Amino acid sequence: MSRLSSRRLRLDLDSFHRNRYDRIRSQFQLLLEVEFDLESRLGEAGGYLARDLWSSFFDSSVETTSDRSDFAPPLRRFADLVFDSLSKSEEFANLRDLCRGSTFAAIEATDSASTFVKSLALPELRSEDERDTTTATGENGDSLSVSKSRDGKTVEVKQSRSGVERQSSKEFDSVEEANDFAQKVLLQAESRGFSNFVDGYRDTGFESRLSEVLDNLENSPTDRALFDAALRAELRETFEQVEEKVALLATTFGDEEAERIFSEPTKEDLDLFFSLSNDRTFRDFVQQVGRFVESIRSSSLPEKVRGSLAVDGIESSKKFSNLLPSERVLLATPALRAYQTSRILSGKALGYRRSEVGSRSSGDFLVALDTSHSMTVANRKWPAPAAFAAAAAIVASEEGRKVSVVTFSTSVEEVEFDSESSTGRAEFLRRMLAVKPSGGTDFRPVVERADSLAPFSDLLFVSDGDGPLDEERTREVFATRSLAYLVIGGPSSTNATLAEVATPDRTIVADSLSSEAVDLVASFTR
Repeated sequence: MSRLSSRRLRLDLDSFHRNRYDRIRSQFQLLLEVEFDLESRLGEAGGYLARDLWSSFFDSSVETTSDRSDFAPPLRRFADLVFDSLSKSEEFANLRDLCRGSTFAAIEATDSASTFVKSLALPELRSEDERDTTTATGENGDSLSVSKSRDGKTVEVKQSRSGVERQSSKEFDSVEEANDFAQKVLLQAESRGFSNFVDGYRDTGFESRLSEVLDNLENSPTDRALFDAALRAELRETFEQVEEKVALLATTFGDEEAERIFSEPTKEDLDLFFSLSNDRTFRDFVQQVGRFVESIRSSSLPEKVRGSLAVDGIESSKKFSNLLPSERVLLATPALRAYQTSRILSGKALGYRRSEVGSRSSGDFLVALDTSHSMTVANRKWPAPAAFAAAAAIVASEEGRKVSVVTFSTSVEEVEFDSESSTGRAEFLRRMLAVKPSGGTDFRPVVERADSLAPFSDLLFVSDGDGPLDEERTREVFATRSLAYLVIGGPSSTNATLAEVATPDRTIVADSLSSEAVDLVASFTR
């Protein structure tokens, strides 16, 4: 409706609530579509009803009452019927608690409630019956309605005084004459104390037909019970869907990011929600990643899987065992022994800095996923390996690691990983889901990719087969880097050199992604 932006709220909301709703409505097309859909069934009341529903879900302090409404009686009765059923419903209370303060959850709930309203057997609006209408109310409860026909030449006046309704209609030769007459009626009403003038469009025929529907509904306990039950069922389904999405986002993106998405979503966040809602394959994959993430986060690690120590620099040291040769030689000189000892005790002497290779280090973390054709074998349950690799990358990133992800068969392909936002992470998951296994297995390209990592970085191999490998080059690359080797399959699928480089503590051979595999990844990422 062209005048929707200038209408008053049906609810007695303060300026803060009005401005908040208008801002949300302007930002998110879905809420605007809900208004238009409801207007297609209820005329001007649709926009008000959408606003009331969203406000009621978002803020539990907002009362859903139409006592001060300027609606025609049938529309007011219908709105009250909807909100009366809502207020008596435990499902509404639960859904409102879930939606409180959450912009997107409230939009989802409003969309669901509007879907219920549109599904009702309401009379159809007839555009030919639309009239440009101005309504007003008096302090004593009297009401006035001035309507102009579609051609603008007929003016209909309805008045209600002390419960007695009167109606009159006049035809004019021109639109100008009709407008002048309507304006005089409104000025007279204002001089008699009428206020709250509201412009809008009304379908008077629709209102009378709606009255008949409401009479039948209110007079039939069975129909009313069915109405309430259908609304509760819609709310219950919506609650389950919203709760599932909250849990899904929390396990995949973390509690803080999930809360931000639901409270202040961006357009990109909405795109993610539509994907989760409409693309079952993507939703199932994200859920699978979320389960692996939760398993890795909650993995119990009775013992830290340790890597070897290696020199990675020079630092001041108080340990005699770490001293540089140039510092030790001073201790062999009697004249300098006391002086050198005091330097060591005060931490001014120079010594080697040794760091642990791998095992929960703070270095780079590379995930390498085998995408050879054999990974499609039934017992691999693809795309579970891809979900597992994605989960390992997500958890490592949350621990502050610089994460890279590659897929390999006979060559290496980089998978862009952006962990800074839900949008980037969702795009990463889409890319991982799109990976299709093909070709053979060659470890040489991925070993060369590992060589680009800084010393003391970690590499997670997820593979199910053997392939060409340069043993000498592999040992050289992993001399200062740590390898975790996850073999999906049996011993025959294991590369002996990789297993030896990784050591037995960091090599897992399993028919599936077992708890041992989860613990292995957790030892490197947590």
